[in-house]
Amino acid sequence: MSLPLACLGQQADLLGQEVDRLHGPVTLVRRCGDLVELLAVVRSGLALAVLVDADEPELTAPALDALHRDGAVVAVVVHEPLVAVLDGAEAEDAPDDRLAHDAHDPASDAIDWQRLGALEVPAQLPARQIAQRLLEAAEGPRFRPGDPPLMLGCDEVVGVVDPGRGAPGQSEGSGNRLDPDHEDAEAAWHRLLEEPEQAVGLDASSGLPPRGRVVVVWGPHGSPGRSTVAINLAAELAQQGVETTLVDLDTWGPSTAALLGLLDETAGVALACRAADRDRLSPEALERAAVEVQVGRGRLMVLTGITRPERWPELRAGSVRRLLRACQHMPRALQLADGSRAAPSRGPAPVIVVDVGASLEEDEELVSEIEMPRRSAATTAALAEADLVLAVCSAEVLGIPRAARALPGLLELTPAPVMLVANRVRRSAAGSSPRAALKEAWAAIGAPGQWDAHLSWEPKTVDAAALAGSVLAESAPSSSLRAQLRDLAGSVLRRLDGDLGPEQDAEEIEDVRGTRLGRAVGGWLRR
Repeated sequence: MSLPLACLGQQADLLGQEVDRLHGPVTLVRRCGDLVELLAVVRSGLALAVLVDADEPELTAPALDALHRDGAVVAVVVHEPLVAVLDGAEAEDAPDDRLAHDAHDPASDAIDWQRLGALEVPAQLPARQIAQRLLEAAEGPRFRPGDPPLMLGCDEVVGVVDPGRGAPGQSEGSGNRLDPDHEDAEAAWHRLLEEPEQAVGLDASSGLPPRGRVVVVWGPHGSPGRSTVAINLAAELAQQGVETTLVDLDTWGPSTAALLGLLDETAGVALACRAADRDRLSPEALERAAVEVQVGRGRLMVLTGITRPERWPELRAGSVRRLLRACQHMPRALQLADGSRAAPSRGPAPVIVVDVGASLEEDEELVSEIEMPRRSAATTAALAEADLVLAVCSAEVLGIPRAARALPGLLELTPAPVMLVANRVRRSAAGSSPRAALKEAWAAIGAPGQWDAHLSWEPKTVDAAALAGSVLAESAPSSSLRAQLRDLAGSVLRRLDGDLGPEQDAEEIEDVRGTRLGRAVGGWLRR
């Protein structure tokens, strides 16, 4: 077969030219100047294999994911790997001092490229062996993001053991590499992020904490109050003894830090996403990026949003997915790091509350054949990872139609159930019977679903909490809005536990026709 090759980086260019001089099936077709050009060459089908320097700053996990999605074989040139390369010589002829070192240069803080699906190529490996490895990888199954790590062409490297085969002399079935008992903490952490839960064997009897659930709080344009709902929902969950993490992924108007009175200018979510891009999102890195906030009797971990809206390209879809999965498995990783297995956890599973932006647009890619960063990528990635979505709608004549128009697009982006939350419910905007009016207006539009919760409009209470940098459980514990948010937190936990029925209000909402809000929405429908 013929295998066209593209290169990126000085060392990769040199090795690519050496491979091309062999005049074999692997031919060099392009020496790229940057990652954008490399992605364009692969997407056009001009190259089926790529050779990239490991120290290229643009070579991140999302970039590898993009190359793999386009079907390319990715090989990374590892500079000065302290290994003995066998080229017709016996293993015992290699110098002892080289065999004593690890396969990676510790000074380079190397990424585990094989775990990300890339083929590691030592810089001093002969061109003929590089070509052979590329051909073997091209003829085998292609890596896809989320697959187990590839161990390709490692037979020539002394001191590197394929974890799938085990140590020399070990029988093929003597150990289960998916069993966390046979792994160190770092390997188990990566498997928690990459492999299906049933494949790792982490059921309720394993003694590890349950997987965290992701609750995304979304709302249409027009400031329906989603950030206030997200923050206070997370606080109420923490008050109820649930291990809770609050993540601000709003790329248009992040506000979590300001509402909680956090004056630190560091964007925790950007720090975590950068670590995910470089495959360095360890439990320790996640803890360093987060801020611990004490809310009453509860403890809340907060990943604050970007400090300036123009920093939105730092929140890529791939890094956001890795971040949310890391938050889900954080308690398990900490327990694995301790080397302990407690009795099966009986408490509630951790919850990750995510505040996202309103935009659900996905058509930015239509303007170019090259995949471009999308400002709404963080929102769509969070919705794809969600276990439950709260759609927060402003209960007035502008908010209801906006929510109705946006809801079908929301349902297309998430497999999770959606709870409809009417926020800022008040008589001045919806009439003397606001709940009945909301029910009639929603039925008149014909939008899917029904209202699961109603939150009253208490601007003075909310303003006082924002001014103090606190949550309602601290500044107004006896307010009716706080009680409604506490009930909403209970409804969320029940829905996460499998109760899919709508929540019943304390007083039954009667069917009413002819309300002012219903007539206004009906007029909007007739336009």
